[in-house]
Amino acid sequence: MKNHAARRCLTHLSKPHKFALFFAALLLTALTACTTTETTSPQTLKQPTITKPQTSDAQTYNQLIDTLAADDMQGRGVGYEGLIKARNFIITNFKASNLQPGFKLTSEDETNHQLDYQQPFSIRMPLQVDKKMLAFTFEEDGVQKTEFFSKKNFELLGITANSNFTNKRIILAGYGINAPEHNYNSYEGIDPQLIKDSVVVVYRYEPVEDLKSKWAKDLAIKLPWTKHAHLVSKVKLAEQHGAAAVIVVNPPSFALTSLMPATSSYDKNNIATIPAYHARTSFLNRLYELIGKKPHETKLAQNAANKGTFKPIIIENVTISGNAAVRKPSGDVQNVAGIVPGSGALKNQIVFVGAHYDHIGYGEIASRSGIHAIHNGADDNASGTALVIMLAQQYKQYVDANPTQDRRTVFFTLFSAEERGLLGSRFMVNHFDQLNLSAGSHYAAMLNYDMVGRIRDNKIDIFEVKTSNDWLSIIEKANQQIDFAINTPDRAPGGSDHMMFISKNIPAIHFFSGLHPDYHKHTDTSDKINSVGAAKLCKLSMNILKNLTEREQTLSFASSHQMRRNRNVQREIETYQANLTAIRRHPVKDSDKKQRGYMLRSETQGLFKDLQLQQGDKLLAWNDKKVLSLTMLRNFIRSAKSDDHNTLRIMRGDEILGVKFYITQKSAKTKQKTKDADIE
Repeated sequence: MKNHAARRCLTHLSKPHKFALFFAALLLTALTACTTTETTSPQTLKQPTITKPQTSDAQTYNQLIDTLAADDMQGRGVGYEGLIKARNFIITNFKASNLQPGFKLTSEDETNHQLDYQQPFSIRMPLQVDKKMLAFTFEEDGVQKTEFFSKKNFELLGITANSNFTNKRIILAGYGINAPEHNYNSYEGIDPQLIKDSVVVVYRYEPVEDLKSKWAKDLAIKLPWTKHAHLVSKVKLAEQHGAAAVIVVNPPSFALTSLMPATSSYDKNNIATIPAYHARTSFLNRLYELIGKKPHETKLAQNAANKGTFKPIIIENVTISGNAAVRKPSGDVQNVAGIVPGSGALKNQIVFVGAHYDHIGYGEIASRSGIHAIHNGADDNASGTALVIMLAQQYKQYVDANPTQDRRTVFFTLFSAEERGLLGSRFMVNHFDQLNLSAGSHYAAMLNYDMVGRIRDNKIDIFEVKTSNDWLSIIEKANQQIDFAINTPDRAPGGSDHMMFISKNIPAIHFFSGLHPDYHKHTDTSDKINSVGAAKLCKLSMNILKNLTEREQTLSFASSHQMRRNRNVQREIETYQANLTAIRRHPVKDSDKKQRGYMLRSETQGLFKDLQLQQGDKLLAWNDKKVLSLTMLRNFIRSAKSDDHNTLRIMRGDEILGVKFYITQKSAKTKQKTKDADIE
């Protein structure tokens, strides 16, 4: 989850209906076994008398939370069976509430349509490293010893084979390159029979001069390196020579260069047949020490490789063993949705009610615990998921008991892959044609619930009320006899699924009960949920939903002055063109999550498309300078020279991307002086 709000909703459910719903849900489970926000000048709405919700509503909510945040849901992480169980649990509840399927999916041959409660899509999944080991074996004082190389000082390359090797000869082969056009061959002079079944150690990159490629300057297109520096090229060449494994090492002149995670070097079209590693310079330093060479000799060896005079070193008195195992988890995920149809003249106007149901599994992404353990995600976001399930059940019963001539349709939806960059909601808003709705439907409003289970001091935050001029009056009316202390800050401090709907000019608000020390930790458990507060929030939400579906006037989308200015700036940025040279990927760290930046809220064109940026990407820095607004980015682009090699740092889901490029075409627009007011 990212920062959000909550709500609950169980108004006048009969006990038989409640028991039927939860017996069905619990039977399925048995069978298949926020950033605390500084709210600047928030508005506090009028607060009448408090009406406490029925105890049974809180108990029902507790049952939902206990199921969704149970250990057997495996933290509802993408790629785990627990996420599928959560999906099935939601569908079972929607069916028990008699909601109609939310999606109308077309067959591959486009000859028929099938109604379904789930909308499948695929996402890019990071590689999971299951095994990695490197160990030297050598003799010291007449005793044979084995020394394991520290795992923090090497990574598996994403193209590695899953295999192992034991006590293999080591060959140092310079840059591991064969470049006939430069009369350069790292393997020249090595007996081919010696290479076979040996582990080849090669430098990363290619021959350099003043830390820049000696060969790239001859390229017609500006690039920092030629094809010979590519990791795939080095691994494949070692493989062709019959090596048992290959270790690519940062050369001494690049000793401070970070390691490349396995995901970043994954290439499904070039998977190797031998184990492949990327190690720090310390690997080379220790190896030289073991064979009796001095530390400075590693630099002399690289200098010789730069000049093309390096002679391969065959090491017999130190052998190496290792193993490697990576796997590509399934990236198939599903949004879930059910519909309560409207009636009459308002039937084709749609109100969305949503939350994300995924979490971070065992903490592989964005964990603040730092340990491999089930992250139950009770507040993030079993709390929002449970509230949407309850609200759907109560609202369907209300509609059945109170027929009216004109009423809007409600689309209850639970998104997947929110924790990986709002991917579920992004897919949905870009595939509205898959929704089981009439052609020409109007999307009237959206309510989003993210982290709504820790209500304290009777306070709830509701973000983005300025997306329609009607939101405040609707919320104030709904809060009568509920008596929440409601804060309405302008914008949520982090991202959640409502943002994707706002990007489509749909008025959307976001409910959030506040951040806490358990956020994205394994300690976010169901026993800490305020179920009474959540049931009260559900009641508030029910009042808001009745207003949205039965009011005569449709909410109008209020585009703020800042939003209009951003659109104009984005149009200018999109008139530029760029030559993309590289994209470096690294896992998100906890410190990255705290960085300010600017999130792209609309589909990308022009320069953004050249750089392979996506809707939902968070721009962090341009050449190490913070990007806090589109205006700042526009000014950086304006000042860039055609021969400047630029890096744009962005956050996408659980990855940090370093996008490297040259500006190749300048905008014809007149440069304007940036005002302080342009900076968000």
